[in-house]
Amino acid sequence: MLVLSGWLKHLQQTAEQHKEIAMVGTKLLTTDAETVYYCGCHTITLEKEGRVYGIGLNKEGPMANLKKVDILGMQSGEVPWYTTTALLVTREAFFTIGGFDDIADGKGIFIANEDKDLS
Repeated sequence: MLVLSGWLKHLQQTAEQHKEIAMVGTKLLTTDAETVYYCGCHTITLEKEGRVYGIGLNKEGPMANLKKVDILGMQSGEVPWYTTTALLVTREAFFTIGGFDDIADGKGIFIANEDKDLS
């Protein structure tokens, strides 16, 4: 991963200005630095018959080929989960929720879903 100058400062400022926010994420770009690989507008709650059964991504329709300056990719707001590739989690929130699930009881997440675990 290649980070742009100042990326962490913006996450820190958001967390400091909004104490009610426990996690702050940022937009991820592809290697051309012009196309959005992932951002908050891609996150969705998966529901069936009025019940939530998971969280995931939607990269279809207007979100399929977002450019870094597209309005959908510039919006901030609450999302059901965010990738830990570029995620700031406050220390207080992390310890309040008990950190990551313990897999010893067979109920934790074994690998690669720590972002959903935290969310």
